[in-house]
Order: sequence, then structure tokens, then C-alpha cells
Amino acid sequence: MNKHQKSTSWLRDATKIPGRVLLVFGISACLGLAANANDVKKFELTWGLHVTDGMAEQDVFVEKTTNSKEVRRLPVSQIADYLDKQIFGAAVAPPYQPMILEPTEVYPKGSALGITLRDWLQAKGSGSYACDGKQATIKASFQNLVPNGVYTVWNFIDLYPPVEPWQGLLVPAGKRDGSQASFKADASGNATYNLVVEPCLQLSSTQSLAGLAIAWHSDGKTYGFYPGDLGVVSHAQLMTLFPGGPSSH
Repeated sequence: MNKHQKSTSWLRDATKIPGRVLLVFGISACLGLAANANDVKKFELTWGLHVTDGMAEQDVFVEKTTNSKEVRRLPVSQIADYLDKQIFGAAVAPPYQPMILEPTEVYPKGSALGITLRDWLQAKGSGSYACDGKQATIKASFQNLVPNGVYTVWNFIDLYPPVEPWQGLLVPAGKRDGSQASFKADASGNATYNLVVEPCLQLSSTQSLAGLAIAWHSDGKTYGFYPGDLGVVSHAQLMTLFPGGPSSH
């Protein structure tokens, strides 16, 4: 967990803070269009968690105190103290605040998620993206996910430079009804996901940051074009950022 993802090193340099963008809900007619439909693009997908880039985990929480009715996000500086503690959802969806590296806000406690923080942080993934100018092929494999967990894949485009509150676009991978976005981990937490989409996806640019994220659904349900209440029943676990942004060339 101490190894930073190569795919986001340029973002950390550009913003002078740890960088990862994700999951502010919206729909745009232009999402999914490649910046240049005639370009042939191929690159590896390196997946990581929020803490991989020095941020507090956004969608899972720990108790403020044992048997408390409140939960909070954990900054990287406190991760080691809570590795074997139960993680929870929040009772209400909290705002997405990746820019706050030392969060202090508390939220009403939701359901226990049945796994420890250590379990959550062991997730990893790899894969590839290839665009032939007309369609794109996404391939991904994951390990150490929640055993038998129900997941969905999301394509995000967020504003750059980032603003507060966070703003961006989020749609399910593939068809907009979400029918191509879901997959399930096996009993060991392994999973694969392969998808062909047309047209190719938009990459990052000097004014936006694009990529993919997977969300675990702790209620075992998926919600079509909507990810579900993030931090409550849906929990973004791994993310990968597309190239093309500031200083990435």
C-alpha cells in the first residue's frame, strides 16, 4: 500500500497535493466521446485506492469511538491504527471530499460492512485500454476484492483544476442503463471485467480528468444508471486515471 500508482504521479505533481478524482454524479451527452476519434490509443490500467495517493478513504468509515453512533473517514496517517477494525457505511451519503487530507467531520453510523479495514485495503487490479479509433476494449482483473461481492464499473470525468465542492460527471461503463457495468467477485475475491464500447472513451485533458472506478455494493444490489448512495450502500474501492492530462505527455 505504500507504492504510489504511476498513473497518477503527474496529477500529484501538478496540484501539489495527492491526487485522485472520482464520483460526483451527473450525465453529459458528450461523455464517452474520444477527444480524437481517429487516434489509436493503448495503455495499461493501474488501479489503486484513495490511500494509495495519500488521501483519506472516501466511502468506508471507522467508529469515532468503540460502540459510538458516529463514524469518520481515516487519513493515511491513522490507517495503521485501525487495520484490524471493522469498517462501516454511513447512515447518510456524505460529500465527496478528497481534497481534505486530515478529515475531522463525523457522520451518523450506518451498517457494519462485515470486513476489516485491512481487508478493504488489500484490493488491487490491473488491465488495459485500447482504442482503434472507433471502439475501445477495456480489460481488467482484480484480486482481494470483497468475497462474492457485487461490483459495478463507472466512467468519470471531473473538472481540472479541481473545485470545492467537487464537480464532475459519472456514468456506468457501457450502456447507460448500467446493464454492462456489473460483475461479481468469486469466493476468494478475484474477478475479471472485459468490455467493448463504441465510441472510444474520452481521455484526460488540460481541463478534465477522466478514468474508471469500481464500486462495491454492500447491499448486494445495483442501481442501473445511478451508483447508489455512495458511502452508504455503494463504496468506491479502486480507481484508475486515464492519460492526457496536465504534464502527462
